[in-house]
Amino acid sequence: MEEPEQLQKLFVERLGFEITDESLRNHFEPWGILKDYVVRRDPKTKSSRGFGFLTYATVEEVDAAMNARPHKLDGRVVEPKRAVSREDSQRPGAHLPVKQIFVGGIKEDTEEHHLRDYSEQYRKTEVTEIMTDRGSVKKRGFAFIPFDDHDFVDKTVIQKFHSVNGHNCEVRKALPSKGWLMFHPAKQVKIVPEMVVVVVEVFLVGMTTLAFWEETSVALLAVGMAIVDLVMMEAILEVVEATMIFAIITISCHENLIKQVQ
Repeated sequence: MEEPEQLQKLFVERLGFEITDESLRNHFEPWGILKDYVVRRDPKTKSSRGFGFLTYATVEEVDAAMNARPHKLDGRVVEPKRAVSREDSQRPGAHLPVKQIFVGGIKEDTEEHHLRDYSEQYRKTEVTEIMTDRGSVKKRGFAFIPFDDHDFVDKTVIQKFHSVNGHNCEVRKALPSKGWLMFHPAKQVKIVPEMVVVVVEVFLVGMTTLAFWEETSVALLAVGMAIVDLVMMEAILEVVEATMIFAIITISCHENLIKQVQ
């Protein structure tokens, strides 16, 4: 049976700005034959956009490269992931690293050992449980299967057709139920409401200040953008520190404005 081409592809992020196609190839070639390799570049500056793609000859070679993580290239740790198709990349959570899959459409005659047999195609797992109605043993037709590595989840959901105990099933990532997902071209991170409130409040104060004090607009804008980046990375302590800097600059601006008016 011919292997799905999508399973032969890797997406590699966190590449350096000076990386070349050849250095990307030279690093990943020891794990198999590369049919294609490319570093995505800015059309104007021609510098790396921080990510690239690889296509191996077989799925086994992709597995070998993923099993060799972490990868260090040109002095920095890079992050290879299973490449998601353009169609699937638009789905919620497509780029979110999770370690659990949702299996839906489970038939009544399917037992937990059938789920274990299915999941062990990708990775041995001890915990499989078909969800039942509270207070009864009636099956609800779905289950969650945990893995110890997000790569096995990524590999599983790329495949379009899944069969458990001879029945077709729906398989997708088990996404977090709380918080929001903020989308980014290369990744998705979980944003909690409290962090969003901080950013909104900071920007309201900052924009008000900018309207009255142009000389410090660059500094305020720089700090504001830094806060947004930190929130995207969920760096909570750094967000607090940057917010304090923003507040100090804002207070200073208002004091100078009052002095000028007087």
